[in-house]
Amino acid sequence: MSHPGRWISLLPILALIPRLGLSVIAADRQDVAPETRALLLWWSSAALAALVGLAEIYVGATVVSRRHTGLALVWGTITALLNALIVPLSLSGLQAEPFWEILRSPALRVAWSAGLGLLSTLCVGGCLWADIAA
Repeated sequence: MSHPGRWISLLPILALIPRLGLSVIAADRQDVAPETRALLLWWSSAALAALVGLAEIYVGATVVSRRHTGLALVWGTITALLNALIVPLSLSGLQAEPFWEILRSPALRVAWSAGLGLLSTLCVGGCLWADIAA
């Protein structure tokens, strides 16, 4: 497959469309069946997880094969940010406490959401840069 980073970088679209759809429906004050909402959120989460996982592998492989310093910094940032975002999820599981209870304060929720957006952006940028470097 030529230029896999281009294909990987399309995954955020699959992650955003369901959430955007739910936001528009909510703005119109329309109801969504719980099963439909769960399916759309699952689809969005799966696409985001695929993006991050594939980006880690592709950018990391390019760093190792090309010894590219700039990409190494992007890869390290992706890895560090991913690990920081996983901490509240791990705490939620270990403490058998809902995720939103771990992120009680609005500031933590905004920071976590912003981190997730930054992670997605770094993954896309890293994949496209890795295509150029390969």
